[in-house]
Amino acid sequence: SGTPQHGALQVFDQNGNFVTVFQDGHFLDSPWDLTLVDLGSTAVVFVSNVLSGTVTRLKLNVGSKNVTIASKTQIASGYLTAPNSAAVVVGPTGLAYDVSRDILYVASTDDNEIFAIHEAGTRTTPVDKGSVVFSDPNKLHGPLGLMLTPSGHLIKIGRASCRERV
Repeated sequence: SGTPQHGALQVFDQNGNFVTVFQDGHFLDSPWDLTLVDLGSTAVVFVSNVLSGTVTRLKLNVGSKNVTIASKTQIASGYLTAPNSAAVVVGPTGLAYDVSRDILYVASTDDNEIFAIHEAGTRTTPVDKGSVVFSDPNKLHGPLGLMLTPSGHLIKIGRASCRERV
């Protein structure tokens, strides 16, 4: 497999025009997936970092011509990471955020589990992975992406299908 390098987040406006790039060797060391809460003039972005096995929360100020980071907080760590010939590296990836319950769900491919980070929008210190909400080696097979339906079901994207109510 290739050698993973540090990454960045690129921001584009509603017309597809480049606005800015966010780089940070600690909080955005290896962005692999993200989920966003658009609040109009502000936004919250949760980012999984696959090399360090962490999850970061960014609070953004959104203007008509610019986007700036108001704060950066690591909210979780401890996810397993490993080189992988098919995906370059595996670790925490899929993210789904339940705004009404303030819970961020994390699909951790190498842990082969789905975790819940409670108080994800407000916490000031990182948890060690969060609480396991689903672990089944016969159904997960290295979860990648996640989606939360309006009815509260998590849909896992990966090798095998899995749908569980949390």
